[in-house]
Amino acid sequence: MEMVRRFEFDAAHRLTKGAWSPCHNIHGHRYMVDLKLDSPGLDKTDMVINFSDVKAHIIAPMLVTLDHSIILNHSDESGIIEVCKKNNFKMVLLDGDPTVEVLTWWMQKQAEVCTEKYFSASFAVGITCFETPNCSVST
Repeated sequence: MEMVRRFEFDAAHRLTKGAWSPCHNIHGHRYMVDLKLDSPGLDKTDMVINFSDVKAHIIAPMLVTLDHSIILNHSDESGIIEVCKKNNFKMVLLDGDPTVEVLTWWMQKQAEVCTEKYFSASFAVGITCFETPNCSVST
């Protein structure tokens, strides 16, 4: 049985690879994310997992990190990383360009770590991240 919990956050990013596009400029999105936890059965309370526990132990840590941040490639050579550090701006550095694909992969790994740390049951974790209302990537 699959449980889905949706959350949203606002963040800026810029892309550094590939042909020039408007996305090379710093710009923002309101990301919408569906966190999916799949379990072979229900727990002793007849749930896949309590939604409140999912929010507290998986979603909240991600929101603390991502919401109102600038998400950048750790190899960005534009000088923006130094500017963000100097001004103590909230920044997330990814191993690759902060495309919705790389961000979705990063969130998948974060959710897996939190799930293993806080829950005894074994869950298959999935993420669907919408960068715009019409464009998404799923793990």
